[in-house]
Amino acid sequence: MMNRPTPSLALMMLFAAVIATTPLAIDMYLPAMPQLADSLHTDSVLVQQSLSIFLAFYGLGMLIFGPIADAIGRRPLALSGLAGFTLASLFLSQTSQIEWFLAGRAVQALAGSAATVVIPGIIRAIYQEHTAKGMSYVSMMMMLAPLIAPAIGSLVLFITSWHWIFIVLAVYAVITGLLAYRY
Repeated sequence: MMNRPTPSLALMMLFAAVIATTPLAIDMYLPAMPQLADSLHTDSVLVQQSLSIFLAFYGLGMLIFGPIADAIGRRPLALSGLAGFTLASLFLSQTSQIEWFLAGRAVQALAGSAATVVIPGIIRAIYQEHTAKGMSYVSMMMMLAPLIAPAIGSLVLFITSWHWIFIVLAVYAVITGLLAYRY
C-alpha cells in the first residue's frame, strides 16, 4: 500500500487561510459597528443583527454546500465560494443602506461557507492517515484569525473608513483564491 505524503506546512497554511475567511469576516468589522450605524443612518441594534445574520447564513451554507461539494467537487466549490465572498465583500464596501448591508452579509456568509466547508474533506482525501495531524495544524493556524481580526479592523479604521474593512476582506479572498487556484 502506497503511503501518502505528510501534510506540507505551506499547504496547511493555505487551507487555514481559506477557513480563516469566516472568522476574519466576523471579527474585523466589530470595531466599526458604531461608524457603520452612523454611516448607514440606523441604530446599533440593526448593525449588530448583521452578526447574527452572518452566523445563521454561515450555518445554513454549511448544511447546503457539504452535499453539493460531493456532487460538483471540492475545488470548484471552494473557488466559487472565495469568488462569491470577494464580490459580497466589495458590495458591502459600497452599500449605503442597512437593508442592503444585511443582505450583503447573508451572501458573504453563504459564499464563505461554500469555501470553508470543503477544507476538511480535502485534507481527508489528500492525507488519509494524516488527517488528524492536518486538521490540528489547520485549526491551530486558523485560531489566529479571530485573535488578530479586531486589531486589523481597528487599524483600518484608524487609517480610513469602515468601507475599507470589506475591501481588505475582498483583497484577502482574492489572494487566497489565486493561491488555491494555483496550488
